[in-house]
Amino acid sequence: MKINDIYFYTPAHLDIAKARYFLKDKNGILIENDIAESFKRETDYIYKNDTLDHRENAFTYRCEKKILPAGRPLSQAGTSIRNLYNCFGLGFKDDTREAISELKRQHFNIQSHGGGTGINFSTLRPEGSILKTTQGYSSGSVGFINDFSYQSSNIQQGGQRSGANLALLEDWHPDLYEFIIHKRKHNWETIKQFATIKDNEAFQEFQWNNHYHWQMMNVSVALSDKFIHQVLTDSK
Repeated sequence: MKINDIYFYTPAHLDIAKARYFLKDKNGILIENDIAESFKRETDYIYKNDTLDHRENAFTYRCEKKILPAGRPLSQAGTSIRNLYNCFGLGFKDDTREAISELKRQHFNIQSHGGGTGINFSTLRPEGSILKTTQGYSSGSVGFINDFSYQSSNIQQGGQRSGANLALLEDWHPDLYEFIIHKRKHNWETIKQFATIKDNEAFQEFQWNNHYHWQMMNVSVALSDKFIHQVLTDSK
């Protein structure tokens, strides 16, 4: 059953599927040439302990676009890579060298197996805090977000792409102002507002080849109910 011609709207969509989801051999040569083959591999693996009817129905629903699996199961089910999750929530146990190193290890392994991560950096002490053991100064949450973003950009997930991450800082954290300013100043989309872009494709290629500090990070502020109440009531 070949469904490429009716499944994809444009040749570009098919090219993306071939690059990211179709199975390849060790030399990068396509083993799968139709999306139905990818669906068959994925459903055979995920439903291997289920009934044949369920497995066949799952395959049919995918071919009919009634179900679309996430990227990791579609590309990695039935392969030597055991990860079938797109996203992982991570956190620092505490603000110590050991805890930070352990989280970097987990982050590295997850990213190298195709997973994205969400990390709350609020556990880390503010920038400039004195470190009791060394009498040095903490680099703060913003510095470590830079660190994790660079680590992510250096990990090629299956040779196809770099990893994706979400960095979170809660509204009470002393580094919040720097966090927001850093996001505004080091973002190609912000810089784009002050420039005349004559060739959009060339600019997108420039962005990809010239990463800003948080290129691999979607950075967000976590707002508490207390904060929202203060805004609504105009109170401190």
